Amino acid sequence: MGTGKFAQALGIKEGADISEKMLELASGRGVVTTRAAAEALPYDKESFDYVLMMMAMCFVNDPAKSLTEASRILKPGGALIAGIIDKNSAMGREYQIKDSPFYKSATFFSPEELLSLLSSSGFGNFSIVQSLFGSYKDLNQIDRIESGYGRGGFIAVKATKK
Repeated sequence: MGTGKFAQALGIKEGADISEKMLELASGRGVVTTRAAAEALPYDKESFDYVLMMMAMCFVNDPAKSLTEASRILKPGGALIAGIIDKNSAMGREYQIKDSPFYKSATFFSPEELLSLLSSSGFGNFSIVQSLFGSYKDLNQIDRIESGYGRGGFIAVKATKK
């Protein structure tokens, strides 16, 4: 869940994170928070219509287990939306060398790696969009969105539980 910025903007009312600081920030944005790792979510099986993992994949200890957990808590036909910085993009390469304590421990993925993980975790029917076509240093307004991947620094994948 992180800071809850995306949750707030999207009207998401509930979220989980392992970091107390992130939970505090999200709570301040009106999100009901639960302290939990993505690999062991304290929610009942098939209890959600969708799961949002925005920039979470690069910070979890076990990406495959995190996606399996997301599948477990999704209702049949439910959707997962995962957003990542494409490690092969210009932006992804900048982030990987950026001297930031926040991203120092991050593991970045390519779209192909994410799609493989999703497929192995019980997801299919992928829809992919990309954005952020310049350097992160030049971001000062909302960028365009295009379908697919390979040009934008940020990709979002919607995947349906099989």
